[in-house]
Amino acid sequence: MNEIVIKKFWNNIEKTNNCWNWKGFLDKSGLPIIRATKEYSSRRVSLFIENKFPAKGEQVLVTCNNKLCVNPEHLVYGDEARFWNKVFKLSEQQGGCWIWIGAHDKNGYGKFHLSNDGLDIHLRAHVYSFMIYNRVPRFKILQVCHTCDNPACVRPEHLFLGTAQENTDDKVSKNKQAKGELHGISKLTEAQVKEIRELYPKINGMKLAKLYNVTHSVIYSILNRKYWKHI
Repeated sequence: MNEIVIKKFWNNIEKTNNCWNWKGFLDKSGLPIIRATKEYSSRRVSLFIENKFPAKGEQVLVTCNNKLCVNPEHLVYGDEARFWNKVFKLSEQQGGCWIWIGAHDKNGYGKFHLSNDGLDIHLRAHVYSFMIYNRVPRFKILQVCHTCDNPACVRPEHLFLGTAQENTDDKVSKNKQAKGELHGISKLTEAQVKEIRELYPKINGMKLAKLYNVTHSVIYSILNRKYWKHI
């Protein structure tokens, strides 16, 4: 990386309390770039300055929802970028859940995998979210619980570390027994129904059905308020 590119980077930064807003050129997708002898990704230049080097062709994502931000603390690549690509943030300003839209296990928890020394590591998505947010050493066995009682949620602020007994006690305290909305044929909670209505049409009905392990007709009955009319 030559000095001209670095200088252009710093000349086009406007720092706020959190983000570094880009004031320079944008590419066709609206992403920050630097034009010198060729085009450079401003995000990659920012990481380079911090001695971080994503592989060629590896995606670099911003985690603050500000497309023009180039603050290296808000940039991720590699496994973290793959992870955040599968997260949909619901009503963030109101403390809403961040929903995992990748694969789920039979209990509704997100599934995520990564490699370590050639080995595939499989773990629950909310556990990985807790690990990267709290800088926990990877692959340590953790029992991570939800304050929001939503297995698909990966929002770090909704997660806390506990023992297996604490996790069981947490479920009991929240009345997660087979009654009320969880009784009989009901597969969804009120919170999940609200999520479905907020996620649509950003996520189509077929994908929502797979995500929440219900039929396509159930999803559209919820969207058309034939089911769960009181919500």
